Amino acid sequence: NRSVCSGTSMATPHVSGSVALITEWWRGENNGADPSPAMVKALLVNSATDMGTANIPNNAEGWGRVNVSQAISPTVTTLYWDQETTFGASGNQWTAAAYPADTDEPMKVSLVWTDPPGPGNGGTSAAWVNDLDLRLSKSGTTWRGNQFSNGWSASGGTADTKNNVENVFLQ
Repeated sequence: NRSVCSGTSMATPHVSGSVALITEWWRGENNGADPSPAMVKALLVNSATDMGTANIPNNAEGWGRVNVSQAISPTVTTLYWDQETTFGASGNQWTAAAYPADTDEPMKVSLVWTDPPGPGNGGTSAAWVNDLDLRLSKSGTTWRGNQFSNGWSASGGTADTKNNVENVFLQ
């Protein structure tokens, strides 16, 4: 069987080239070290540009169009943590304090991890091993990863239990 999708023929080479540029940039910034696959994915997702109506994520464009310039030369202050913390048991937590350097600019936080194959198929049995959850809190308001409305994070909601990519995007 063969599947054909219109309009996506250039996506794969575009993303592949972007990954090569991101890897080259990362090595230059990190003493020759390679970025983890999860870091590359986080950079691609976090720097993506919504392609129209503010409604990401969605089935037509995912997190948006790759914007390699924004990934390797961001216009805002950017912090990176690439596999610096290892969790040894269920319930472990990692916390970081982060504040927007410019409150006139959006704040985007991405959590991405590489997960080994799980025991199930994603239906009633988990297809993943680890379920990490992104949560941002400020002054009694909590935003959880992947709770979006009109392209921006909505407060409240429940933790995402299905994805190894979680984002909070605040205007």
